[in-house]
Amino acid sequence: MIIFAPHDIDIEQDQKRYQLIKKYMHKNGAPQIKAIWCGDHYRAIEGSMRLYIAAELNLTPEIIEIEGNEIIEHDTETDEIPQKIRAIKYAEWLESMVAYEFELEK
Repeated sequence: MIIFAPHDIDIEQDQKRYQLIKKYMHKNGAPQIKAIWCGDHYRAIEGSMRLYIAAELNLTPEIIEIEGNEIIEHDTETDEIPQKIRAIKYAEWLESMVAYEFELEK
């Protein structure tokens, strides 16, 4: 399974968050990630840091597959991205995606 993260991460900038999430995943296992199925890969709409750490720890995330017309809640509200948006619109806004590959059949 290939999943594209919404953006790359900067561990040096987010060291505290990175350590907290990694500690949590060591204890609780693989994360859940909301993603859109794109025919031969997933596009995550959240969880860049969780995907990075899951790949690092060799954990396969649990994919929560969403539809393009679903309204989703995002944990960050900005001028460009409202807190509740249609998933397909969010996918269109993603500029820089990073791919991670996990051992899992669709």
